[in-house]
Amino acid sequence: ISIGQQMGANVSLLNVINEELLYDILYGPGDIGMTGYESAESIRSREDALRANATEQMNSLKQTLKLPNLPHDIIVGTPAHAIVSAAESKNADLLVIGTHGRRGLARLLGSTARTVVSRCRCEVLTVPLPKEPTGESA
Repeated sequence: ISIGQQMGANVSLLNVINEELLYDILYGPGDIGMTGYESAESIRSREDALRANATEQMNSLKQTLKLPNLPHDIIVGTPAHAIVSAAESKNADLLVIGTHGRRGLARLLGSTARTVVSRCRCEVLTVPLPKEPTGESA
């Protein structure tokens, strides 16, 4: 972020709420197909809760970075597609994306990062995310 600001770039944050979460939480993984007014309301309610949580996380991150006015977007969609679309709509020159890279050498980048790198029209910089604690002691 600081490098972008030093270069006079427009810097913004993006959080994508994976649309599959809206259905998996309601029906369980892979059980999309139940529809109705209650389901639509439940989906909207869950989306509102996920958006509120994402907003809270973004605001916390911006406070940590000491950049409370940094613009951010929260969108619902398929993560890779939403990231590529957002980069294109903002006419981005560079996209920075974190990667978990949990699936071995053949899949060094996570599936979202790999898809973004292959489909994005602008330059993409992948940054390894810190490993999450596993709860196991050494």
